Amino acid sequence: MADLQNITYDEINIKLLIILYANENKLFDQYTLFNMTVDKFRTSQNINYISPEFKSKFLLVLRSLMSKNKDIIVTKKNNVYYVGYEMINTDIDYTINYSEHWLDKKFLNEYIINYNLEDELTYVDPENGNTIFHDILSSNNNSFIEKVIKTFDIDYNSKNNNDKTPIECVNDLKITLFIINDLNCRLYSMDKRITKLESTNYVSETSIVTFLKLKFIIFINSNFNYLLTLVLLLFAIIVYKLI
Repeated sequence: MADLQNITYDEINIKLLIILYANENKLFDQYTLFNMTVDKFRTSQNINYISPEFKSKFLLVLRSLMSKNKDIIVTKKNNVYYVGYEMINTDIDYTINYSEHWLDKKFLNEYIINYNLEDELTYVDPENGNTIFHDILSSNNNSFIEKVIKTFDIDYNSKNNNDKTPIECVNDLKITLFIINDLNCRLYSMDKRITKLESTNYVSETSIVTFLKLKFIIFINSNFNYLLTLVLLLFAIIVYKLI
């Protein structure tokens, strides 16, 4: 008896390609394609359990297919991925006959973070424009959010299709304060870097020092309104505690 937890990304990719190449100009939703992929593995293994880890691997391979294979399309409608090979028919019905709680998004995000999957950290959802950091910062898992803020260099300025940054998705005061501290640490680190380079004789005035100063100014300007809001909010909290 076995499960699919130890199946590799390459093995899943091969099974998916076999299915898609055998079904030219046919569109599959992620659920149907998942079941077909599992059936491919059943021919060589006696499977009694399908782990969330395997579902995560499957989904990550599935949504990366288009970037690696120019003849394969991957699109997303109503939070469901659809995949097809050599699609000629552009009049596509994206309706599926059922819906199910297939894979917890929280588990998928934690899987990506825990295994530090670099390609997935920059992945942008084709349906809403969210990065993984939009999704994580909008969740209620504070301990996990704190871990992510401490571990990863989050791009707080990236915008989704609603023109919202990850910062604007935060709905918890404690996380807001963590972000303030993270931004302060970045500014302090950048300032130390500039000071160090300025004291180095062989660095020309128009080289990296000037570039870093420019980046520093851009960073301050791009976050000015948000930083001002956070400062006012922090001031209000201090006043409230003193009353």
